Amino acid sequence: MTALVDSDGLVRSSTYEITYTTSEGETHSRTGSIRFNGADTTTVTEPAWVEEAQAES
Repeated sequence: MTALVDSDGLVRSSTYEITYTTSEGETHSRTGSIRFNGADTTTVTEPAWVEEAQAES
């Protein structure tokens, strides 16, 4: 995970990458990001894996 912190110590954005191995031995990576623009204006980008997970459920 990487976070961008402003001079006031507030987190303004963060990105993450998670890599995991399934019980079948397959390795997968997932990424996402969050950006904080100010009070009541947080933007969260839907991770790409959400659509895949919904299709499999």
